[in-house]
Amino acid sequence: MPSTSSSPTPPDPVTDAAAPAGPTRRGKWLLAGIALAVVLIVGGITAAVVLSSGDSGSASRTALRANSAGVGKPAPDFELTTLDGKSVKLSDYKGKPVVLNFWASWCTPCRKEFPEFRDALARADGKWSLVGVNTQDNIESDGKQFAKDQRATWPNGFDVDGAVAKGYGVKELPQTFFIDAKGVVRAHLFGGLTADTLQQQLAKIGAA
Repeated sequence: MPSTSSSPTPPDPVTDAAAPAGPTRRGKWLLAGIALAVVLIVGGITAAVVLSSGDSGSASRTALRANSAGVGKPAPDFELTTLDGKSVKLSDYKGKPVVLNFWASWCTPCRKEFPEFRDALARADGKWSLVGVNTQDNIESDGKQFAKDQRATWPNGFDVDGAVAKGYGVKELPQTFFIDAKGVVRAHLFGGLTADTLQQQLAKIGAA
């Protein structure tokens, strides 16, 4: 028989299948561009959040600068308008022991400890100064009436936006910081104090 050409071998679906094409150079550049855009957007949002956390008020800037009010560290400086319309600045008391008290008109322990402050200050003979910070009162007149009722003769600044309290890490009230003549916090008392407790803490700043 005459020879005939053999029929072509059918393609193997496994070995002869075309390999999938890899990403083109244009596709790679497109993916890289998308990734870069995502990074820039996230970075921009983060920067906006950080910048928006600031405030134009001087008290708020003080709070942002204040890293800590811990014992053994310098007391963060601040300046506030007092309830009687004057001004109080903590750094003006440097060179003299200071008791810094955070309070509010609705605070029952604050009401109980104010007479202790008043009596101790009357006996101090100028050895130490007392500075109050009225915070967490939405209405300034509430603080004014409280200070008047308690016959507070020492300066009490109105912490209108809570920035000073924030700088000192104060949330619950009352809290009292005992600061020595060099401006360093030597004791930090949480809650209301008694006459004995006050004298014990004053001894730590050389004011007993």
